[in-house]
Amino acid sequence: MAYSFLERDKIETLVFTLGLFSVFFVIIILSMIFTATITHYLHWIRILASLILIFLGLVLLFNLNLFNFNLRVKNNKTGLLKSFLMGLVTSLAWAPCYGSYLLSLMSVTISKGNVVYTGLNLLSYTLGFAFTIYLIGFIVSEINFKKINEWSNIINRICGLIILIVGVYMLLAQYGILL
Repeated sequence: MAYSFLERDKIETLVFTLGLFSVFFVIIILSMIFTATITHYLHWIRILASLILIFLGLVLLFNLNLFNFNLRVKNNKTGLLKSFLMGLVTSLAWAPCYGSYLLSLMSVTISKGNVVYTGLNLLSYTLGFAFTIYLIGFIVSEINFKKINEWSNIINRICGLIILIVGVYMLLAQYGILL
């Protein structure tokens, strides 16, 4: 990402970002279709969503590397298609990083059974993620990544605990134990 911002044209960087988030667009559309088809099974979907959140919370909390893979691509050519494809590949390669959070959001929103709610929530997530990535790309030369990396395990564990608590809450609420 930093290489794109520092050594590429602004339009190539924008096309890279579009490629990066085209995966999110497909996920939003598929989630909306899925939400529209599951309304008769919402009780079971909510239970499944709760269990997924509990599982993902435990994965983050205990730093289990279940979704790890590595992809290295030489990026020495320019062009809009190349930038878009690099964004697409980067999105797939980053799936282990954002996958737990995105799947958690999808579980919660799909369990509501409202197509518009699902689409808007996932779109909000995508736009917020895109803005953050784009902003970081511009200021990446000023960021001390070694310092951030020191805190990444703690941040993952805190987020994992929050996701675990939400999953347990959703499961208990489904059975009327909580509000």
